[in-house]
Parts: sequence; C-alpha cells; structure tokens
Amino acid sequence: MFIKSISIKKLFGLFDYNLNFKDEINIITAPNGYGKTICLKIIHSLFTYDYLYYFNLDFSEIIFETESGTLKISKDIFKEEVNKKKRFTQSHSLDDEFFYFENSIIIENNEDDEVDEDYRPFNLRFNFEGYEYVLTESKFKRQLINILSEISNLRKAGRNEWINIKTREISGFEQLIKELDLTKPIRNFLPEWLGNFSTGHTSYFIQDQRLLKRINKSPHKNLNSYVQAIDTYAKELKNHLIQSSLDFSVISQDLDSTFPQRLLSKDNSSTNVSKEKIVEELNKVQGNREKLKKFDILPKNTSVDSLITAKNIDDIYVSVLNLYLNDTKLKLKKFDDIYKKINLFSSILNTKLSFKKIKIDSEKGFYFIRQIENNIDYEKEHILNLSQLSSGEQHQVVLIYELIFNTKEDSIVLIDEPEISLHVVWQEQFLDDLKMITEMNKAKAIIATHSPQIIGDYWDLVIDLEEIRKFGL
Repeated sequence: MFIKSISIKKLFGLFDYNLNFKDEINIITAPNGYGKTICLKIIHSLFTYDYLYYFNLDFSEIIFETESGTLKISKDIFKEEVNKKKRFTQSHSLDDEFFYFENSIIIENNEDDEVDEDYRPFNLRFNFEGYEYVLTESKFKRQLINILSEISNLRKAGRNEWINIKTREISGFEQLIKELDLTKPIRNFLPEWLGNFSTGHTSYFIQDQRLLKRINKSPHKNLNSYVQAIDTYAKELKNHLIQSSLDFSVISQDLDSTFPQRLLSKDNSSTNVSKEKIVEELNKVQGNREKLKKFDILPKNTSVDSLITAKNIDDIYVSVLNLYLNDTKLKLKKFDDIYKKINLFSSILNTKLSFKKIKIDSEKGFYFIRQIENNIDYEKEHILNLSQLSSGEQHQVVLIYELIFNTKEDSIVLIDEPEISLHVVWQEQFLDDLKMITEMNKAKAIIATHSPQIIGDYWDLVIDLEEIRKFGL
C-alpha cells in the first residue's frame, strides 16, 4: 500500500496542504517553518502507530488516500471540558485530590501519572470507508503503559520514567515508546480495520541527525550515551555477514546429507547434459565464488572448479557433477541478497571518496584504507579508523548504509535533508544513487530538502509547500 496523497488541514493553525505523490521518488521542499519534516513524521507516525505524535501535533484534519482506501484523522476539541477542568483545579487542591477528567467523566487516577501530565482536551477520530474509531490520549497512554508493564525487564521508576532491571537503564516514557518496537501489541488493541490499514507497509525514517546513535542510558538520570553511527553500522554489517554464512551452512548441511540418496534416485537424470555444458556451468559457479570472495563473503581458499575441463570428465561423472552444480547454485543463492547490497554499497562509496577506499571484511564489517597512487604496499599499512573520516564522508557512509541495509522491500523511505554535510557534487549525485537503491529494494522514497543541487534535473518530482501555500495547488 503506497500513499497516493495527503491532505493536511490547519497545520500549526496556519497551513492547508494537499500533497500528491506520483512516482517512486517524491521531493518535498519549502523554506524553513513550512513543515517539510513534519510531513515526513506524519507519514512515519501512521505506519508505526505513533499516535502520541498526532496528540502533540497542532492540526485539525489529516486525510491519507491510499491504494486500499481513504483514512481521515481529525481532532474533536471539547471547550466545555476545558472549562470544567479549570473550575475543578480552582476549587480543589491537587495535592489532596487525585482526579482528572476524560470525556466529561471524573475518573480516579492511579499511579500511572503519565496519562494526565500533559492533558489535552480532545480526541483523535479515525474514519475509514464507513468505519469510525475515537481515541483519547489518556486511553492510548494507559494502553501503552499496560504494554510496557508486560515486558519482563521493565519496571516503573517514577512519574515518567521506566527502568530496565537487568541493565539499570532509565528511560523517559515517550522516549521508551519510540525506542521499542511496539507495533504488534499496539495493533492488537486497535480495531482490526485500523490496525490492518498500517500493516501493509514498513516506514523507515532517516532523520537529519545521523552521525550519533543513542545507546543504553546511564543509571543516573538525564545522562544519555551515544556512539558513532558509522561504528555501529560496521558491526551490523559484520553480523549480516555472519548470518548469511549461517544460512549457507544450514542449506549446505541439508543438501550434503541427502546428496547420496538424491544421486542414486531415479529422478536424477542427466542424459541431456553435455560435458561442455557441465564445464560452462562450473566456470559460472566459480566466477560467482570469486565475486563473493572479493567481499570476504566466502573464504579465499574456496574451490577451484575452473581446473576441470570436458576432456577429463568421464561419462559416469556427468550425473554427479550435474547434481553437484545444482546443489552449489542453491547454496550460493543464500548470498545473493547480501552480495547485491554490499556490491552497491561499496561501488557507490568508492566512486565518491578521495584517496580512500572501502573494504568489506568478515571481522570488521567494513573499514577504509588510504590510497596513494603508485604505491602498491601502502594499502596494507594504512587502515583508517572510522572516526578519521570527515563529517561529510561519515554522513555519506551512514546515509548510503541506512538506505541499502535498513530499508526493507516495499517500504516507504523518508529522508530528512540528505544534503547535510555533503559536497555539492555528492548532492547532485544523490538522486541517481537513490534511484538505484530503491529499485534494488523495491522501495519508494519521500525526501524533504532545501537543496536545489539534490533536486537537480528532477523538478517534476517536487512538491513545493510554499507554492501550495501561495496558490493553493
């Protein structure tokens, strides 16, 4: 399911936008303050069930038109309830009384103080093809609290704080909600039609702050720990390589254990396979192995099938070699996805980096070497720390990595200001790189940018919020 259009009414109380998406890649542009990034977050919140974002956002109505139907999210504001709330707080001491209002009903409060800390007197109303669902912020927060309470390692540690009793990490309520993947339990308490609306797609949001990633919180309040994203992604790629090797081992063990049985089976007929064809296929397999060895996906000492020629194949071995070939193709197929991604990742970066080259390694994931012309041995001696890359180079590596490895098939990729820290030439090349990546991952992308260099010759993909504001387009 891809979004065909979004209509946003009274964003910040000011803007009415109609955004029509028509291609694999769409570009949202406008001056600062028009809500480019907000448009991305509105989409991301829909597919991640982050309805807290909608409660915090100033708007009156959002309409999503998709391939499966039209969903409208609107706010019901209760002025009368605001007055009741004011009268109540004026005539009672909140130190003595523990009540709050929801839908004009007085409800006794419990220890879950989060639900009324940021009280907002409105509902979210969801309408979809004849269905309707009304959600209050307090109800949604209580459901989230219930979900957190069922996670074995989490305990409530304060008014808005939770602690992981194993790691002693302390997290704020809303921060914890963003960090955990709660899409499935949230979907389970929503009406089926609303839960299913967002199920068909994965949304991945690449934010403007990309170089740091938050890790475990300190046991001391308000202390966050961060690591360089580039270090994290090098380790992630190493894990991807390990997993692909494990998948290869599993299918290899399965095929090898049944090889004699299948070889002697009546179904193993190779009468139509020539010796020349066997040699041709062996050479293709060996070529595939060499490609995988280049990125350390396969060990360097793997097989030498290219030494086999048609002359030294006896007739009795044709069926054996044919079955061996079929099995080997199935085994190596397990590496197709990781090879395709690593090959594109390294080729994009190696065309951009000056005097440096990316290397793929099963122990390091990826690393960089310094290159100097006419000095063959220099590469072996000058491995760079990832932190030695410039800010622009790190931005490029992190951005391309996220797009290639973190974007799932049929997902919507939301990219906020891809131009940050990138050289003008890299900005001009970005959309061409993005097109290759989205085609490979069968994904769609929506970009928010200020940069005319990013847009380049692709002005037909642009949605200009300033023009919509001026001319109502």
